[in-house]
Amino acid sequence: MAEKKLGSDKPKSYLPLGHIDSIENKEPKEGEPPRWARVRLQQEDGSEATFLLTFEELKNGLVRAETNKEDLPPEGWLQKLQDLFD
Repeated sequence: MAEKKLGSDKPKSYLPLGHIDSIENKEPKEGEPPRWARVRLQQEDGSEATFLLTFEELKNGLVRAETNKEDLPPEGWLQKLQDLFD
């Protein structure tokens, strides 16, 4: 499988829900990466939050989703329709 590019090197001041961009770790502590994947998501309770993850964590999650499809709920017709517009 070809490696998918995650994030962007042009961070936005406003990150839309469900989007990922790459931001500089301005004060990295020992063991931290030079860049973070910034992800803005809506949580189960409806609140929105911004997450800083390593790109390795995102890649591991991508691999898990691809190799453990049985753990994911089936996509309904509404999700498939929304995917056409995204």
